[in-house]
Amino acid sequence: LIFITGLLISSASYAIDYVYDDLNRLIQVIYPTGEIIHYTYDATGNLLSVIQTESQSNADASNEANDITR
Repeated sequence: LIFITGLLISSASYAIDYVYDDLNRLIQVIYPTGEIIHYTYDATGNLLSVIQTESQSNADASNEANDITR
């Protein structure tokens, strides 16, 4: 697996993690909110599904000042 982190620059910066499999296909995008997008492929590399997983309600969240908000 390959993990790549991308940074979005605006008034508030945060990282988005991109995860690739051994065939360099995107298999996950992980947002700082805890939301995860999963991608699956068939044996020939065709995209089969895109599944969005909502953030965990018990996960820690932070505001722009990086203060834990829950």
